[in-house]
Amino acid sequence: MDGVLIEPRSSWRAIYEKLNVDTSDIYAEFRAGNIDDETFLNKEVERLRESEVKKRDIESVVNGIKIMKGFEKFIDYTKSHENAIISAGFDMVAMRIADGRIKHIMANGIIFDGEVPVKGIVRVPFRRKNIVIEKLIEKVKPERVVVIGDSKYDAVMFEHADISIAFNPCDDVVKKKADFVVEKADLNELINILEEHL
Repeated sequence: MDGVLIEPRSSWRAIYEKLNVDTSDIYAEFRAGNIDDETFLNKEVERLRESEVKKRDIESVVNGIKIMKGFEKFIDYTKSHENAIISAGFDMVAMRIADGRIKHIMANGIIFDGEVPVKGIVRVPFRRKNIVIEKLIEKVKPERVVVIGDSKYDAVMFEHADISIAFNPCDDVVKKKADFVVEKADLNELINILEEHL
């Protein structure tokens, strides 16, 4: 989702930046491997709470997040298939953009007590998205699998794909592991590839 269906590379960062909540120290801890996914997300949620951010504040930012160019046409193109979002991004963003047109949504989230953010929910491990797609493939049993991503964290899912596409890539790892690379931030380019190769 992040960097593919929406313009921001991280839906979480987009929210924190808009609400002026600095979580860079927590992210640095996570990148260094000092904390696991659950601890990382819970620390960020705790920072939101300490900053007196309310659910309505988050919802306001979510509603303003920009979708990627070509999004509507791309979703219309895929909705007749078993389409899915597998993202370590924010589930509230996924639900907003899916709007009933994406059949499977797996993303991380926040548990609220009324308006207060209480706890993080990790449904998609940041570095192990492959275990999530494995379960989805086992459940759906698709004839062919297409995986689209923009980062090395998405590239781990490519081993399960008949067609893998690095879209608007942010690192060389995802480029090297993909069957196709789309440098342009325009989802219409994906339709062209799928029509030709599926």
